[in-house]
Amino acid sequence: MPQWQSIINNMEDLLSQISKIKDFDPLKTSVLSKKSCAFFGADKQKVYFASELIKQTKKKFFIIVPNEREAREVYETLCGLISDVFLFPAKDLNLRKIESVSRFDENRRIEALTHIRKGNFNACIIPADALCALTPHPEEYREVTIYNGEEHSFDGLINELSALGYELYDTVEGPGQYSVRGGIIDIFLPNENEPYRLEFFGDDVDSIALFDPLTQRRTEPKDYITISPAAERSEEVLTDLKKALSKHIDNDFIRQDLDLISSGILPKHDRYLPFNFKKTAGVLDYTTDDISVCIFNWKECKETIDGYVFRLKEDIKTLLEEGYYFFKKDYFFTIEKIISKINSPIIFETLPCSINDFKIHRICEVSLFPTEISTMLSLSQDVSRFISEGYNVHVLTLDKTHTQELKKELGENINLTVEQGSLPYGFAIPEIKLAVFTYRRRAAAKTRRTKFEKGEKIKNFSDIVTGDYVVHEDYGIAVYSGIHKVDSQGVINDYIKLNFSGTDVLYIPCSQLNKISKYISGNSDVKVKLNKLGGTEWAKTKQRVRRSVQDLAEKLTVLYGQRLNMQGIQFSPDNEWQHDFEANFEFEETEDQLRCINEIKKDMQGTMPMDRLLCGDVGFGKTEVALRAVFKAVTDGKQVAFLAPTTILSFQHYKTMIARFGEYPVKVALLSRFRSPKQQKDALTKLKRGEVDVIVGTHRLLQKDVIFKDLGLIVVDEEQRFGVMHKEHLKEIAKNADVLTLSATPIPRTLNMSLSGIRDISILNEPPHNRFPVTTYVAEYDLGLVVDAIKREVARGGQCFYLHNRIDSIYKVASILQEKTGCNIQVAHGKMTQEELSSIWEALVAGDIDVLVCTTIIETGVDVPNCNTLIIEDADRLGLAQLHQIRGRVGRTDKRAYAYFTFRKGKVLTSEAYKRLMTIKEFTEFGSGLKIAMRDLEIRGAGDVLGAEQSGHLMSVGFDLYMKMLEQAVRIEKGEPVKNTECTVEIKVNAYIPDNYIKNTETRIEVYKMIAGMYSENDYSDVLDELIDRFGEPPKEVMMLMRISLIRLKAEALNICEISENEKRICIYFEEQPTWDTISDITAKYNRRLLFSIGKKPYFTLKPELQILEETEQFLDKLKKVIDKASE
Repeated sequence: MPQWQSIINNMEDLLSQISKIKDFDPLKTSVLSKKSCAFFGADKQKVYFASELIKQTKKKFFIIVPNEREAREVYETLCGLISDVFLFPAKDLNLRKIESVSRFDENRRIEALTHIRKGNFNACIIPADALCALTPHPEEYREVTIYNGEEHSFDGLINELSALGYELYDTVEGPGQYSVRGGIIDIFLPNENEPYRLEFFGDDVDSIALFDPLTQRRTEPKDYITISPAAERSEEVLTDLKKALSKHIDNDFIRQDLDLISSGILPKHDRYLPFNFKKTAGVLDYTTDDISVCIFNWKECKETIDGYVFRLKEDIKTLLEEGYYFFKKDYFFTIEKIISKINSPIIFETLPCSINDFKIHRICEVSLFPTEISTMLSLSQDVSRFISEGYNVHVLTLDKTHTQELKKELGENINLTVEQGSLPYGFAIPEIKLAVFTYRRRAAAKTRRTKFEKGEKIKNFSDIVTGDYVVHEDYGIAVYSGIHKVDSQGVINDYIKLNFSGTDVLYIPCSQLNKISKYISGNSDVKVKLNKLGGTEWAKTKQRVRRSVQDLAEKLTVLYGQRLNMQGIQFSPDNEWQHDFEANFEFEETEDQLRCINEIKKDMQGTMPMDRLLCGDVGFGKTEVALRAVFKAVTDGKQVAFLAPTTILSFQHYKTMIARFGEYPVKVALLSRFRSPKQQKDALTKLKRGEVDVIVGTHRLLQKDVIFKDLGLIVVDEEQRFGVMHKEHLKEIAKNADVLTLSATPIPRTLNMSLSGIRDISILNEPPHNRFPVTTYVAEYDLGLVVDAIKREVARGGQCFYLHNRIDSIYKVASILQEKTGCNIQVAHGKMTQEELSSIWEALVAGDIDVLVCTTIIETGVDVPNCNTLIIEDADRLGLAQLHQIRGRVGRTDKRAYAYFTFRKGKVLTSEAYKRLMTIKEFTEFGSGLKIAMRDLEIRGAGDVLGAEQSGHLMSVGFDLYMKMLEQAVRIEKGEPVKNTECTVEIKVNAYIPDNYIKNTETRIEVYKMIAGMYSENDYSDVLDELIDRFGEPPKEVMMLMRISLIRLKAEALNICEISENEKRICIYFEEQPTWDTISDITAKYNRRLLFSIGKKPYFTLKPELQILEETEQFLDKLKKVIDKASE
């Protein structure tokens, strides 16, 4: 039995014991007889009783909880205990005009309804305000099932997908999308982790399979697909809606929406919500006889519903006063309507109370109190006390090693069980003498994860579109002007048109696209200089960069060699304090966090000084990983220096450490401008005497008056923001100390692979558990929308960031917001003094400021967990990386966060700006940087590691060519083989991708690059399989293109640099002359049809007897055999 299955079985056996309480059977009987029951006494442990009821009654449960945060907690806990658990999130009604909104929650609701309707679920967790939402009626819920091998109209399916709310995309990447290519339709269902691919032959379904959205390759064949709705409204409602709106043509807002509807576009707001369905319902209308309704804390649920309804009524009232129109229809369900839909509920209450809204048939209760582990000493004392009172005690541990250590520490006893397991809440029940202690506060849910494999190519990483700057390896930087078909003497091929400096134009065969890449410098402000054809400038630039990367590779290799021979600090293995400290972390670690922590600990426990770079996207938990290394160093009696680039960030790290190390004798001091000269002097004195364990600060830590008694670890946050002199001084003070560097920017995998074995890099690719994706809106700026968003956030006890990136008008904006909202609003920008920023920051963290109106000063590293609404003015002016980073400032806890990306009213966005905003809206999940191909972030990450000088070289030749040069240089330094010969093949055959095979131009370029970039004969097979998989059987022209690429591969392996067709002769040019034995042996095989010529580039001339391609392929095969035989 696998270990994970054994752990699950242990948890099931343990929790089954709670059913031994005397009131569990009456509770169970109430469920089976459909009689209402109130169960008093359990707090967060309610979920354990619900889990047991589901298992023992075999019933399906709707579990209603007071709010979204509790819904997530219950959902994640149940996911660890039973299968088929779903979450039905609440719906935020968008009553004002918006351009677009992320659909993550909508997809979750559709997924839940799909499984509920089919009966494929055990529990659905519903926050109370989600009961108010209108949904499609179960009778109108439509699905389309298609079986492999059956006949189904191809065009009809496309119409059905549109009617079900699916959106057409060139490439399917997320739920609710579909694409059409030839006879292939890709569909991403909201209730699946992977999309489907359907291949048709006419109207016959030829195959159905799942495929990976990253690689676009099939993963698993399927017999059928059931297509559920992808939206909570359908385009079919347009006719009825248009008819209703036409009666109110005098309203300006309705007139604008009618123009949209006439164009076939359904407005994105919810003011016409009642028209979304012909017959409306709520999630409770999906209740059937085998579904029981369970409620956690009804009074709190009721308050949530009343608050939700009150706010919506107030919002509608405000909008009516502004001139908006609302139909006299239901937009939500009231508390009375909701109560009428709930029959015979099982109500769990923490404390005994009266329940007046339902007739309660039976009251049950349990005497239960929570247990927790604070320290090893307290655990030992608690275990001893419970055992002495006759309890059976269970202690759940972190891992197998920890289990053995605790068994040794606690000793053996017949009433004590120490086992590996995970439950979020400990408890003790006197009635059955059971006590459970757990090191886990939260359980990890089985959530949808983005697949990621090391070295895996994301093919549409940087689509090249007309007008983009590109780099040709041989000719330099140019402007891409599209694909052009050229007919030369009856031979048709696709060519890339490149415009260089002046009037220079070059047409490059698409078969050579492996030499062309999109020019990305990482700095959008730098004006791109085009190269001139025929000059020496580009060759000199490449030579300069090549020398530079060779020097870099050599330097890195030497440094690594020196580190191998240095004697560093060898830290001890983890002790009990380390286990306690890590167990007190509030959240479940991700697998990536655990891996990175282990890599760092292994370095620290080794003899060589650690020099490790920890990279991860915003909000991925780098700080917690670093703090565990800090704690490890301190418990070994060493001091730690923690450097941050800004005063605000250093203050934030200081506060985090004070909170995290609070229960332990760890002395933390802050050295920055947020401290007075007297405080700084005192900290330095204590540091020198060894009375300070951890010193946190800015570059102030690198000054000569900072003296350590016994420095063991240096942690550097965002090293790239420290100057050269700072870094040199850092090397001096580090000496044999371990160094851990944190980077908030993703490191390109190409760079990571290039530096592997030279610099140690740990990468966090996985988002934390129990986080909500940020709900993202894109809208024209509307003061009403902004005021509503601020009031809603403040009303739930939260705070807001409002980004206005112009200092000259920032105070005016703050004044307007103050007047409209009545909130406490403050301003922060880069020109303020450190004292002013310090005061504002402390007030913000303390919760004394409702809204911080600020510039992009918040972009880096800022962490205010209570700030969960972000509003950005002129979002179209910010880059994709900036938007992604700034959005990462909210949604850093288990509380729902909102981001509003606004642009000026009436402004016509450039296509690039619109695409940026839609992209950032579409991909709201953590780590979405991978999905949306945020190359500018990756390049910044490259600059962080390589330094300013190398960043300049990167800009001069572009990202891709620089990485290619660096990889080659590192391979040379490592003594690994490097491919030097590149072969061009010019044979007169029709070799191109027809438009009717791949219609989308960007996808055609992607495929051309894929074919041109083949590296081996295995690649040939893989690419051919992928073409068949994604686009169907390749036509003759594409197969010719593939054969030419295969010829190129074989030729390069034989040191051939060019193959061309000239007057019905084949000329084969070599980089270096073959041996005379090789020339003699291969010539003998062709009976005077093959001649060899000596020159600067020696070559064979072959008179073909077969078709040119076939003759060339046979020649290469024969030549390989001759060379292989000679080398035996």
